[in-house]
This record gives sequence, C-alpha cells and structure tokens, in this order.
Amino acid sequence: MTRRWLSPLSTIWALCHLLIVFLGFLFFSSDYLHDLISEGIAVAVGASLIASGVAGLAVFVYVRSSEMLQVQIGLLEKTGLTQVFLGRSVTIRDEYDKRFKNASEIDVLGFGQSSFRQDYLKQFVTWSHKAKIRILLIDPEFPAKKFSIADQRDHEEGNAKGSITRDVEIFIEEVRKLEGLNHDQFRIRLARVLPTTNIFRIDSEIFFGPYFLSQQSRNAPTFLARRGGYLFQVYSDHFEGIWNSDDFSKEIDLSCLNQ
Repeated sequence: MTRRWLSPLSTIWALCHLLIVFLGFLFFSSDYLHDLISEGIAVAVGASLIASGVAGLAVFVYVRSSEMLQVQIGLLEKTGLTQVFLGRSVTIRDEYDKRFKNASEIDVLGFGQSSFRQDYLKQFVTWSHKAKIRILLIDPEFPAKKFSIADQRDHEEGNAKGSITRDVEIFIEEVRKLEGLNHDQFRIRLARVLPTTNIFRIDSEIFFGPYFLSQQSRNAPTFLARRGGYLFQVYSDHFEGIWNSDDFSKEIDLSCLNQ
C-alpha cells in the first residue's frame, strides 16, 4: 500500500509541498527573518506558504485516493465480484428466491445440500419443466466407503458420522419420488473430487464460498459474481470440469422409483 501511494512522482510532489510548509513555518517563527524583512511581511509570507503547502498535500491525498479507488473499481470489474454475504443457505434465501423466479439454468455443487432440498424440493418438478438443473453432491463412498470425504467433513463440522451420507441418500430418494419430474432437465451426479468450494449458479450469476474447519458450511462467507468476470468463469469451469468427467463424477438414475 505504501508503494502504491508513494510512487516516484507522487513522492516528489509530497516532499515539495512538505518543504513549502516547512519554509512557511520558518518565515512564520524565525526572529531573524522578522528582523530582516519585518515581522508583518514574514508572518504573511509564512502563512501563505503554509496554506499553499497544506492545499498541495490535500490535493495530493485526494488525487491519490481517487486513483486508488479507480484501481479497486477496475479490479472488481475484472473479477466480476458484486456482493459478499456472511453466510449461505437459509441466511441468504431471499437472494436465491428472487433469482429462481425466472431461472433457466441452475447449477449446484456441495456436500449433502440438505437445506437446499428442504427449502426447494416442492419446486423441483416445476423447475424441471422450465430450466436446466444440474446438481453435484459428494459421493459418500469417495475415495472409499470406510474412509470417505463425507465422513471427514462430518468430523470437521462437528456432526455425527454419516450425516452427510444420509443427506445425499435422502436427497436422491426424495427426488426419485417426485411425480412429473422432467428427467432430461433435472439431473444429479455424485462428485468424486476433494471438495474445496460450494457453488450455486443461477443463470448469469454464481454464488460461491469456502469450507472451513469446525464451522458449519451454512455459516461460511459467500461471494456473488456475475458473468463476464474472471471469478464467474473460473468457478463455472470448475463445475463443468467435474460434471463432464466420468473420472470425477458419476450419473445417478433418478427414474427408478417412477417406472
């Protein structure tokens, strides 16, 4: 931050005006100058120099602040970041609700997504006839059933072992029971990767956030980015990489209970 504020040119500007302020105080307080050119003139010159130096420094601070603000705005535009929330899931449900009304594409990546299922299960059928929904849940048997990532995350969050596994199983079971679900539009795959982030994309906006140790994922910070920015693209690519690979995810048949 210091180097950004004090570029060579701005350093010279600041030092020159600090020198002007110093000279002003010298004229203002020096008995020698008071005797040499009279106290009244010296004080007047000193006051003028101090005012000019302070004004120059004020302009310097304003210009540099404006430049820094422009840099920050440019960075936000490049990344596409638009909002930051202190939680996810139920804590920002209103943010999801207003976007679901006209959604045509919905992508979800997480562990068991119990809150998402509880909040929106009754809308899945309607969604499936007007939107493309792709849901990536963690494979509860990855990398091995006895030593799964799902159980490890339960331990990290302080939940009972098997909680995420049950969430995944219930999610799939409840979706399979839905009458009238458009299976071409509503799909679930089980992710076989190390989960690093939660992703929730609705059309041209994407919510994403990290997983922290000893903290429920719903309480972790969530970021919102728009299409066209770097963050939207990199997180969308991450989702696509998992979804489109048979090495990193596997398809779940959702129609078996409706046949």
